[in-house]
Amino acid sequence: MTETVSETPSAQAAAPAPAPTPAPATAAPAAPAQRALAPAVMLGLAGVVLLAALGFLALQKPDAPDAPPAPAPQVALPPDHTATIEALERRLAGLEARPAPSMPDIAPLAARVTQIEGLQGRLDRLGERLDAAVAATRSVEAADAQRAEALRGRLEAGLTEAQSRLEGRLSTLERGVNEALARQESASRTALTALETRARTLTAVVGVATALEAGRPLGPHLAALGSQPEALSRFAATGAPTEARLRLEFEEAARAARAAQDATPRGSLAESALARLGGLVTIRRGEQVVWGEETEAHLERARRALAAGEIDATLAALEPLHPAAKEAMAPWIARARQLQEARAAISSLLAG
Repeated sequence: MTETVSETPSAQAAAPAPAPTPAPATAAPAAPAQRALAPAVMLGLAGVVLLAALGFLALQKPDAPDAPPAPAPQVALPPDHTATIEALERRLAGLEARPAPSMPDIAPLAARVTQIEGLQGRLDRLGERLDAAVAATRSVEAADAQRAEALRGRLEAGLTEAQSRLEGRLSTLERGVNEALARQESASRTALTALETRARTLTAVVGVATALEAGRPLGPHLAALGSQPEALSRFAATGAPTEARLRLEFEEAARAARAAQDATPRGSLAESALARLGGLVTIRRGEQVVWGEETEAHLERARRALAAGEIDATLAALEPLHPAAKEAMAPWIARARQLQEARAAISSLLAG
């Protein structure tokens, strides 16, 4: 009786668990949730069955062939798990009979996930583009820094070269200005010296002209001149004939000229008488002699020129005189010509 009681639980425990009833065909849509729950239940049942089998084997002992049968030991029976197994089976059957829960529509979630994955891809691509942009920016900054450094070097070199050229030009300009100032100073000194010399010369010439017109010796004034023309040096010790003295001596020289011409032999007696009569009576029409000697006409023109202070015109008027008359006036003509040459020499000195 004891063995029967002990075998019955063991047989019941060793019996295979009833196979789960397949879900009806209509429960196919709930397969994902059922597949997720069935392995857990089956694993729990298998664990219970395994524990029952191990307990039963632990209570069995092998029979020895030669030993006498021993009395059955008083062994405590293992706890009866039938009720528990039946409860689990009922719960499993209830779970299997329970309608499959309706699964929510995950299409929007999948679409959202897909959208999020697309956004993640875009974010990844944007990150890559940002990294590329940062790298490009750093490359551009490095290139700009190199170009700026090269430009700064070129600017410094250009400034140094420009400064060198400017200093050279300034030195050349300064040297040129100094040379020009030196030349200008030298020219100014030369011009000043020339002006001083010219002033002294003019002062001396004015003194010579004043002494010449006054009939005084020219020696004191000629000493200030560098060169002494012969027309002036002849009057260094004696005074030159003045124009007033020449006017006073002209009449006496004219009478000597007429007397010398009258003493000249004539051709016939009639010609001699006419010449004497022409010497006594002279008829003029302006400067033209209508009746009288031609010599008297020349003398009259010379007299008028001398009164006007024109020595050149006076000498020109006396040039056509009769040789005898001209020879008689030779001393006066010589003094007048000396005065004329002295004045010409003074004009030459003044013209410089």
